[in-house]
Order: sequence, then structure tokens, then C-alpha cells
Amino acid sequence: MNLLQWLAGHTSHGEEKFLQHKEKIIHFTKDMVDKVFGFASGVKPFVMESSDPVIIREVEVLIDQYLLGKKQISVSNVESVLLGSNEEVVFIRSFLLLFITTVLCSSTYNFVNPKYLYSLRDSDILEVGNFDLGTLCLNHLWNELDAWKAKVFKDGSDFNRMLWIGGCLPLLAVVYMDFLDFGANVGQIDYSLPRMSHIRNDDFAFVHNSDRNLLSRKSYGVLPVRLF
Repeated sequence: MNLLQWLAGHTSHGEEKFLQHKEKIIHFTKDMVDKVFGFASGVKPFVMESSDPVIIREVEVLIDQYLLGKKQISVSNVESVLLGSNEEVVFIRSFLLLFITTVLCSSTYNFVNPKYLYSLRDSDILEVGNFDLGTLCLNHLWNELDAWKAKVFKDGSDFNRMLWIGGCLPLLAVVYMDFLDFGANVGQIDYSLPRMSHIRNDDFAFVHNSDRNLLSRKSYGVLPVRLF
């Protein structure tokens, strides 16, 4: 938790997103996310709105299918639709909704953003392999990070006080880990792709212990950056 809080506190809070600590600078890119999740570097934008009344109506119908009479689309609602249909398009759309909501763009609440359905209409499913999911993930990460920092500043908090960090923010730690130079101990981490299939809890503990400033249990940034 301390490491995540330190990373969030040292990541830029503007249009450009990068982590900076003294002379160490790490820019966050779509390619990094693709390597973490094993995406095929898709280029089709994942849109979440439209001004076309036909598309809006189509999405409204889809939303009704997932609401199941409720006010919000819960993860369990999507699971029910997925398990209750024999249609391939419905299965793929529901699976993607679950993946995006619980893994790619996860949050601390248990509901689905209905705007995802703007890119999951029947005509979109054929191009699912070409979606730019990396950029979708990054945009969500920036929104979550900005919201977290806004809360810190609004409450007059400082980054030395323990604050809850959840959702997609742990992605910061995965990317940061891959840039650190562990020297002779580099063999401790398996850098095979996709990264999410090879990351272990022990890896985060290893980063915590190796990069921590011994003078402060909540400060990091001791290790240099790897040369690629």
C-alpha cells in the first residue's frame, strides 16, 4: 500500500502522464499496457459516446438488456446475461464487459459503466480483436489517478498519511517494476509476456524491500532505471 501511494503521489497530475522522482522519469504508454495484458496492439478507438440517434437508441436497448429491471448494471447482471444466452454476440459482449469492468478498468465499486456499450454493439463485435484496449485502460487509469489526487488536495491531506488505493491503480506498480534495475538480483522477477500472467505477490514485496528508502518506510525511488 505504501508503494502504491508513493507511486500515485509522484505521477504527474496534468495532460502528460509520467512518474518522476529526482532524475528518474518514466512515461506511461499504450505499449506498456499491451505488454501487461497481452493485447495485439489494436487501433480501433474504444468510443464511449455518440451523437447519432440510431446508435444512441441501439445502446439504450442494450442497456435495458443488462439492467434486468435494476437501476444500475451490476457485475452479477452481466454474468446472468452471459450464462443465460446461447448467442455468440451476446456471449462476447458480456465477456468483454466483465473483463473491462473487473480487470482492465477495474474500480472499487461493483457496477458496469453503460458507456462501454457504445463500442460493443452487434456491428462492433466483429472487430473485437482490433480494439485499442490499451488506450482505454490508460484513460481510465488517469481518471482514477486524478480523482484520487483531487480527493487528497480537497481534504487537505498529505501523501504521508495512509489512504485507500484500489481499482486499476496497481497497474502503476507493475509498470514501475519493469523499469527498475535490480542489479544482480534481477533474476527474482520473471519478465515474460503477458506480464499479468507472470506477476506474483512476492514480486511486489521484492520491489517494496529493494526500492525503499531505509530512512522512511513510506518513501521509495532508491534503485536506478534499467537500460533497454
